[in-house]
Amino acid sequence: MSMVALLAVIFAFSVPLVAIISQTYLKAKNTDTEKNKIGKKELNTLLEALKEVNEENKVLRKRIENLETIVASENWIEKIQLPENTSQKDIEKLAKLLKKKD
Repeated sequence: MSMVALLAVIFAFSVPLVAIISQTYLKAKNTDTEKNKIGKKELNTLLEALKEVNEENKVLRKRIENLETIVASENWIEKIQLPENTSQKDIEKLAKLLKKKD
């Protein structure tokens, strides 16, 4: 068999093989990208949830700052609201306990 005939046979069989292999590769690649896609609706839902969490975080940070300010002030004991039926004796006990902690 001549070299030209041999090359013609190899070329004739290699074209379909390359087509089959490349088609299989492209299908596998497309399947992977479809699995990893997040729909716009799901993405918008996640973004809204993230915004809500950030807003709640801001509110909670502000509350913590307010609490720190109250506790750090010297007269925070006066700001404590006790129930109306608290007796003077109970208030004095509480004051003594708080002074011992200082």
